[in-house]
Amino acid sequence: MPFTRSTAPILFLALVLGTASQAAASDLEVPAVLGDHMVLQRDTRVPLWGRGVPGKTVSIDASWGTWARTTVEADGRWETLLSTPSAGGPHRVVLRHEGEKRVFDDVLIGEVWLCGGQSNMEWTLGPVVGGGIDDWQELVADGDRNELRVFDVRHRTSSTPRFETQGRWVPSTAEAAPGFSAVAWLFARELQEDLGCPVGIITSKWGGTRAEAWTSAEGLADMPEMAAGLEQVAGWEGDRDAKVDAFAEAYQDWWRQLDARDPGLSEQWFAEDLVDVDWARVPATFRFQDHGLAQHDGTVWLRRRLFVPERWRGEPLRLDLGAIDDMDQVWVDGVPLASTLDPGAWQSPRRYDIDPLRSNAAELSITVRIIDTGGGGGLIGGSADAALLRLSTGERRAMVLPWRMRMGTELLGNDLPAAEPTMSQHLPSVLNNGMLAPLAPYRVRGVIFYQGESNRMEPMLYRRLFPALIADWRRQFRQDLPFYFVQIAPYGYAEDPMFASELREAQALTLSVPGTGMVVTMDVGDPTNIHPTNKLPVAQRLALLARRHVYGESRLVADGPLPLDMEAEDGSLRVRFDHAEGGLTTRDGGAPSHLEIAGANGTWVEAVGRIDGEELIVQAAGVPEPKSVRYGWGRAVEPNLAGPTGLPVTPFRLPVK
Repeated sequence: MPFTRSTAPILFLALVLGTASQAAASDLEVPAVLGDHMVLQRDTRVPLWGRGVPGKTVSIDASWGTWARTTVEADGRWETLLSTPSAGGPHRVVLRHEGEKRVFDDVLIGEVWLCGGQSNMEWTLGPVVGGGIDDWQELVADGDRNELRVFDVRHRTSSTPRFETQGRWVPSTAEAAPGFSAVAWLFARELQEDLGCPVGIITSKWGGTRAEAWTSAEGLADMPEMAAGLEQVAGWEGDRDAKVDAFAEAYQDWWRQLDARDPGLSEQWFAEDLVDVDWARVPATFRFQDHGLAQHDGTVWLRRRLFVPERWRGEPLRLDLGAIDDMDQVWVDGVPLASTLDPGAWQSPRRYDIDPLRSNAAELSITVRIIDTGGGGGLIGGSADAALLRLSTGERRAMVLPWRMRMGTELLGNDLPAAEPTMSQHLPSVLNNGMLAPLAPYRVRGVIFYQGESNRMEPMLYRRLFPALIADWRRQFRQDLPFYFVQIAPYGYAEDPMFASELREAQALTLSVPGTGMVVTMDVGDPTNIHPTNKLPVAQRLALLARRHVYGESRLVADGPLPLDMEAEDGSLRVRFDHAEGGLTTRDGGAPSHLEIAGANGTWVEAVGRIDGEELIVQAAGVPEPKSVRYGWGRAVEPNLAGPTGLPVTPFRLPVK
C-alpha cells in the first residue's frame, strides 16, 4: 500500500509551528536540548527548564545522587538548578510532574561548548552535502567516540524567541561523523583527547548568514542601523495566521498533485514481487548530478534486495541510508517502513528501524522513493559513501552493491512546494530567536564562532555589531562565556578587495572585549575557495585557546602575535608585537612578505621587512619619511609572518604614534 498523504502536511505543519505531538498531549514539556545522550557541564549547577501546570511541582532526580524540586510559575514556565559531579557516566536523569515521568538515559558529565556561525562552521567533515575536508576519510575512521556527543540545531527563523527547536543529541560514530560540522567536531576531539573526559558540542549555524541575525532584538537595541529590520520582523506576526493557513492548503495540494502524476505509486513500484530487471543500474551512492540528472526535479525510485546474515534474522535492525536530498519514502517487502517529508532535512542522515518480524527473512526488498525539489538530489552521503544495514550491537553490513533505478515524474514548470511561512534568515534577530534562544540557558563552558564573510561589505558597522553579539550571547546564557572566533580566510571576492581586510581588522579589534580570542587563518585558506578544506588547523588553534585560557595549560602558546604600536626611526618603521616572546619568524623561511608603507601623501608602496627579535623593521625606497604601514592587506593574500610556534600574525595597519 502507498503512503497516505492526508496527514503528512499536517505533521509537517506541527513542526513549523513548534507544536510537537508529544508536547500537545503532555503537561510536562522540556526543550529538545534536554534529552537522551546529552552531555551536562561538569562540576557546576546546570539549569534545567521547561513548561508545566502552574503551581504544580516538578521534581528531578539524577543517578549520581543529586535531586532538585521547583514549582511551575504562573506563566507555565519552570526552571531549577541541578548540581553535577566530576566527569563521567552514563547516568540517568528523571523528571516527574503531575503523574508524568520523563527519563533521560545515557547522560554524560563533561565539557560542553556552543559552536556557531555561517558556512565555514557548517561545513561538514565528509562530502555529505557539498562538504568534505582534507583527509576526511582518515578522520572519520576515528569517528567512533561515544563520549563525544553532538546536538545540531535545525535551521529555523522566527520573529519571536522560541521555546523549542528541532535537534537531538547524537553520539559520534564513524557513520554519523561525516555529517557533523568539521570545525566543531575536530575542536571537540582535541579537547576530549587532552582532557580525557566526555565533550558535548551544540552546533547552531547557517551558511551565508549575518551577525545581526544571530543577535537578539535586545542586543541590537542601541544600533539605529537595525531599527528598520527589527520593525519588519516585529510586524510579521500580524498576518502569521493567514500565512500559515495558506501554506497548509497549498502544501497539501502540492503533494496530492505530485502523487497523482507519479506512476511509481499508481503502478506500485514498491511491491515486493515487482520485476525490476529492466530498471537502470546505479551505484550504492547515487547522486543525480553524477548520472546526467543534474536538471531533474521530481521523483526517482530505487530498489534492491538485501541479504540478511543468518545470525541477524529475527533481530532488530537499522537501515542507514545516509543523507537524502530532498525527501524520501522507504518500503521494505512492499510495506511502508518510514519517511522523511520535511524539505529542510536534506542534510539529515536517514536511519530507519526494521522490526524483528520483518528481519526474519533471508532477504529484504528495499524501495526508496526520492523526491527532489531543486538543485542536487539523490543518496548524497553515508558511511564510506554507501548505505548500511546495522545490528543493534553495532555490527554493520555495507550495502555496496548497485541499486536498480527508474524515473518517476518531473515537477511541472515552477511546480515547487509552497514556501514555509518563515522570516528571511538575513533579517536582524531571526536566527537568534529560532536557533539560539531555545538553547539558553543550557550551561556551556564557552563559545567558538566562525562568521564574518556575509558582513564584510560593512566592516565599520561590524566593529560595533560583533561585540554586541558577544555581549548578547553572554547575557542569554547568563555567563561571562569565553568567546573564541575565527578570522575570515583569504578569498578572491569580486568586490572591492579592501572590504575583506577591513572586516579582518574589525574582528581583530574585537579582541579588546575581555575573554575573547581569535584564530588567524591567512596561512590555511584557499584564495579560490571561500570554504577552505584545511579545517584541522583551525580547530586545533581554537582548542589551543581553550586549553590555555579556560583549562589552565599556561605553558601553551595559543595566541598569535598582535601588533602593539609602531614608531619611526631613520627612514624606517619599527613595529612592536604582543605574544611574540621568543621572536618572530616566517613560515616559509623567507623575508616577511606583503608589506606596504605610505608617506604623508597616503600612497601605498611595496616595502621590505626585516625581523629584529620580537619586532619588525619595515622600509621602502622612495618613502624617506613613512607615516604608516600595513601587512597582509588584500582580499586573497597569503602573508608569511608568524610567531615562534608558527601561529600567524594577523593582518594589520598602523599609523606612526
